[in-house]
Amino acid sequence: MEWLYWLCSYIIGTFLTAYVIAKSKGIDLSKEGSGNFGARNIGRIVGSWAFIVTMLGDGLKGAAVVLAGYALGFSMVTVVIGLIFTVLGHVYPFWREFKGGKGVATGIGGLIFVLPIGALLLAVGFLLILVITRSTTKGMLGAFAVYAGYFIYEWSPASIAVIIVIFLVIWANRENIAEKIR
Repeated sequence: MEWLYWLCSYIIGTFLTAYVIAKSKGIDLSKEGSGNFGARNIGRIVGSWAFIVTMLGDGLKGAAVVLAGYALGFSMVTVVIGLIFTVLGHVYPFWREFKGGKGVATGIGGLIFVLPIGALLLAVGFLLILVITRSTTKGMLGAFAVYAGYFIYEWSPASIAVIIVIFLVIWANRENIAEKIR
C-alpha cells in the first residue's frame, strides 16, 4: 500500500500550477523568464497574483500528500517519503521532460503539516534570517535550517527523510542560492 501512496505522491507533484496559469494566458513558460515552472518565474511573467496562486497551489500539493498520508494511517516516515516523491514530481515531472519548478512551495506546504510545530519553525527561521539579510532566498535557507535542526535535535526515523526533502529543495535552488551568497 505504501508504494501506491508514494506513486500517487509523485503524480500529484507533477501538477504544475504555473503551467496551468501560463497555458490559460497563452504563454509557453519554458520560453519565458528563467524557463522554470515555479512561482517566482510565473510571478515575473504574469504578475503578483500568479505568484500567489502558484505558491498556494504548489503548497497545497505538499500539504495534501502529508495530510492524506496521516489520514490513511501511515507513519511519519512513510508520509515524509511521500513528500519526497511529491517534491521530486514537482522538480522533475515526467511529462515535461523532467523540467519543473524548484519545489520550495511544495516542500514548505508539506513540512508545515509533518508535525504541529512545523509552521512555527519555518516562520521563525525565515523571519530571523530575512530581518538580518533582507533576502528571501537566504530566509528560505534559514527556515529550512531551523526545521532540519529541530529534526536533528529530536532525532527520529523521519529525520533522515525530512533532511532529504530539504536537501532536494536546496539542490533545485542551488543556482539562485549561489547568486545570493556571492
